[in-house]
Amino acid sequence: MRRLLMTMTLLAVSSPTILHATDIGDICRVKGQESNTLHGMGLVVGLPGTGDGETPTIMALSQTFALMGVSAGDAKSLKNLKNVALVHVTATIRPGGGQAGGELDVRISALAAKSLAGGQLLACPLTPLSPRDDRVFAQALGPIKIEDATQPTTGKITAGAKLVRDVPQSFHNQGYVTLVLDDKHAGFGMAYEVEFAINNDKEFNDTEPARAIDAKTVIVEIPDTYSGHVVLFVSTLTSIPMQELPREKRILINQKSGVIAIGDRVEILPVAISHKSLTIEVGGERYSQFVPLSPSTDTGTESLKALVAAMNALRVSTEDTIEIIKTLDRQGAIYGKLIIE
Repeated sequence: MRRLLMTMTLLAVSSPTILHATDIGDICRVKGQESNTLHGMGLVVGLPGTGDGETPTIMALSQTFALMGVSAGDAKSLKNLKNVALVHVTATIRPGGGQAGGELDVRISALAAKSLAGGQLLACPLTPLSPRDDRVFAQALGPIKIEDATQPTTGKITAGAKLVRDVPQSFHNQGYVTLVLDDKHAGFGMAYEVEFAINNDKEFNDTEPARAIDAKTVIVEIPDTYSGHVVLFVSTLTSIPMQELPREKRILINQKSGVIAIGDRVEILPVAISHKSLTIEVGGERYSQFVPLSPSTDTGTESLKALVAAMNALRVSTEDTIEIIKTLDRQGAIYGKLIIE
């Protein structure tokens, strides 16, 4: 049995990991500048016998005929049509809003059809996701392109929707701009650092306009000097450099791809684990057969990175390495947050 031994002294973490040379705009977004999704139910025609011919589809087709002034007779006469399909249509408006006449890419998903290949979307109105808002913001139509042959029930129409009205997005409210930290950076320490960076920037002359209200949100009062130039204010605000960025220690594992990403200085407690033909001991006496690990230059202790590097040297499989890390985490032996994807 191979034996991997690490001798380490547990030290308290005295300070967070620090990064430099980052602007506020790199870790925050301005509230009101989110993407928005429009959707609608539409009909795809011209399918080579791969449509659905279901009752909802026939009813929708009959109503479309009526709106176009075409008499289709009894809806039952349309039953079992296989060149038509009922679909769900979505389009995303990027952060910043949109102007009438702008074009959006469209995603199409079949409800019951076998394939949408060769089909064309009839004109389909798109509305916000809120059921209380029935305003039409865009019209979608055009030939469908199947991007993945193994998924023929979903497709795309590039620039297939045209905005028919403006989609404004307000980025300030009652004299304030709200900054929202990205999920991967959110935390009380980070929110405070954003507040500190703004309040101590020379642009604001010690007026301290920023206030962190929780782990994700910082509100900033618009100074009188920027009252008629809010866009310039937001540009200036998001360009303020961050001198210190405390970052949570994380280990990210993607089990499907086998990728393991370990943050700096993720340390582990003394622990012993036996896994298949491998024994890992962290702490304790040194044995004659062990892999020496390079201690951190900052703390003099062994890190999870060093452990993984040692296991790689012993040709431990990625699957076994992931299982060992997960076991260490369950035992509370890792100083860091484990994220499994």
